[in-house]
Amino acid sequence: MQKDLNETIQKTIDFAFKEAERSKILNMLNASDFVKTRNDIVRNGYEKAKNTDWKMSYKDFTTKAMFKNQRLKNNQSLLEKYVIRPSGFVKFLVGTIASFSLGALIMLVSLVFGLVGISSGINLIISITIASILFLVGIYFSKKMAYISRFDKYISKLNMSGFTEIKELRRKSNIDMKVMMKDLKKMINDGNLIEGHLVEDDTILITDNNTYEQYLHAQTLKYKNMEEEEKIKSNRDLYDVISTCEKQINDINKYKGKFDRVEVNNEVDMLSENTIKIKEYLKLKPESLKYVDRFVNYYLPTTTKLLASYDELDNNGVETQADKESKENIHSAFIALNLAYKNLFEQITSINNMDINADISVLNTMLTQDGLKTNKEFEKVIK
Repeated sequence: MQKDLNETIQKTIDFAFKEAERSKILNMLNASDFVKTRNDIVRNGYEKAKNTDWKMSYKDFTTKAMFKNQRLKNNQSLLEKYVIRPSGFVKFLVGTIASFSLGALIMLVSLVFGLVGISSGINLIISITIASILFLVGIYFSKKMAYISRFDKYISKLNMSGFTEIKELRRKSNIDMKVMMKDLKKMINDGNLIEGHLVEDDTILITDNNTYEQYLHAQTLKYKNMEEEEKIKSNRDLYDVISTCEKQINDINKYKGKFDRVEVNNEVDMLSENTIKIKEYLKLKPESLKYVDRFVNYYLPTTTKLLASYDELDNNGVETQADKESKENIHSAFIALNLAYKNLFEQITSINNMDINADISVLNTMLTQDGLKTNKEFEKVIK
């Protein structure tokens, strides 16, 4: 049965290639006819586009305005959901002004009294000390006020994507990197960024737990894939097959949704899906490599060649009867290939299932021989 299927596929593919080549020759003979038609279409399309430029410009303008308003609403939502603004800005402002003013007044009065001899040296020292303390308090309050101002600037530059690159935030806020990093860590530790997380060696700020969970999941998959890749690289044969499959899958995916006929696009989707299924199974069961040699070295390259031929025929500009016949034959080849890929996947998985069933059969036989398979409930479980 497998041999008959291979022969049928081979004949279908060969016929499709012959029809495609015949169609290309006919199209070359008629090239002068449809090149003029194509140029007319391009020229007319350009003239039409020139008349609608102002409409497109107006549409772009209104669209940008709409997105800008939505972005402002999103930022407001971000503030309400994920941010607690540090309190006390007014208090720190008043404290800064009062501390510096009072300190300056005491310093001035003490210096004047000292110069005219009204105040003693001890009183002058005490006054200068009090003024210095007030200046320090004023500096403390001003730093708190500046921190809140920077906080507002950071938040205004965040977006609703769930994460922000630190270098981008630094560029937008125009604040020194060291100062900004210190601020962000304080914001997270103090709970002002309720669900904030710094990741990737402090190069990315994540602003909500949902995005952070996705990041952790992505990291888990990343390390898992790295381990899998190392395992594949250690097996040279497996590595070569997987690399070939991935290249062919990428080539197939270039044609997904590209053609006019829905049924052809569906077959292309299935070709990609079936190839991915086989590739992923080979990763799990490298011992199945011996069954996929023709699949890797003939069927997959032929599939991408047929896709390229169909794409060329689909974009000729003027479709002849020969084009239609060739495209129909290639479509039939896609159907045959998908059937072959499904059968191949079932065959290699059934071989593994047969091995499992054989192991269970041997286990039952040994249990019976050793007199351990006497409990009926145990028999039900093992079966």
